[in-house]
Amino acid sequence: MELTGEDVLQDSCPPAGNSEGLLDADEAAALPRLCLFAFVPDLRDSSARERNALLEELRKVASEFAGRPYFIGWAAAGAHPRIEGAFALGYGFPALVAYVPPDAVRKGAARAVHLKGKFDAKSIVSFVESVRGGGGGGASGVDPSKVVAADPGAVEPWDGKDFDPSKDSAAGKQDEEFSLADLGLDLPSAGKDEL
Repeated sequence: MELTGEDVLQDSCPPAGNSEGLLDADEAAALPRLCLFAFVPDLRDSSARERNALLEELRKVASEFAGRPYFIGWAAAGAHPRIEGAFALGYGFPALVAYVPPDAVRKGAARAVHLKGKFDAKSIVSFVESVRGGGGGGASGVDPSKVVAADPGAVEPWDGKDFDPSKDSAAGKQDEEFSLADLGLDLPSAGKDEL
């Protein structure tokens, strides 16, 4: 599932209850107990074919874990900077984070773990099994309490196509010309013969 709306994170991977534990055990059991968030390269840095190959790997993982209380979502790198910040991401895409939401019913704390390795179904399945078994530690710089509070903001769903620079808001802007002297750089002028 592509992360596109402001409420997708809270609806797809909420904490199980609140500080008073208002959900009963059956309600809590119905919620995802492990959320996988994949961040794929922006289309300015890749292609539709490459993105589709990454998403196919996620579909294989979803098939492997069908019927388990897991959520698998993805977003383009840079589309949700608050979520990426909460997960301490900023480079190295594709990236995958396993997030265990807080659980007020069983008094479990939130935890986030980064995939370190190849972004393919086999590696991701192995990674998930490790996280389920308590392995993987915690991702450095991650504050899991900020993940659910992060407002991802709304983005347009991907249309399945390559990046179109004519639709990019920054593409139509002309660069403003400036002189190096404006920057405090007074270089000697070179004649044509010196170049």
